[in-house]
Amino acid sequence: MPNSGFSVQLYLGPEVNTRLIHLEHITDEVFYAVVKAFKEVGKYVQTFIWHKMSTTTHAPWFYTRSGGGVHYPSAPLQYPAIDTHNLFDKILHEEDVNFPIETSVWIGPDPSVYYAGYLEDGTSKMEKRPFIDPTFMYTKANINRIVLQYIHEALQI
Repeated sequence: MPNSGFSVQLYLGPEVNTRLIHLEHITDEVFYAVVKAFKEVGKYVQTFIWHKMSTTTHAPWFYTRSGGGVHYPSAPLQYPAIDTHNLFDKILHEEDVNFPIETSVWIGPDPSVYYAGYLEDGTSKMEKRPFIDPTFMYTKANINRIVLQYIHEALQI
């Protein structure tokens, strides 16, 4: 039984909210193919961010934290460096299925990582270390390819 007015949404944190695809009169097979695609997209983008954070360039300085630990920050305009693993461990992806109207995937830092926005946008005392916007720019073509591949397979094109 075809459904109508089905949208595929992509959320990469609060910065990126875009409709990738809007389809009319889709089959259940296509809907479930999109849900599978989003599980793969979520893992793909999460892994991409983890890799970029693992290989980022550090700034040529360090500072001592109030608790006594030493921090080697990432260089400005680079992906955030891994320090405590708090941000790294909390890059999440979650699929939201609202059958038969919409499915979406949310990818980004857990809201408990309060400083993620400061890294993304910078502050008056720190240059930005963006990771959401660049990730979307670097991965958009592959995200579209993954979703369309699953849809094509469901339609047997």
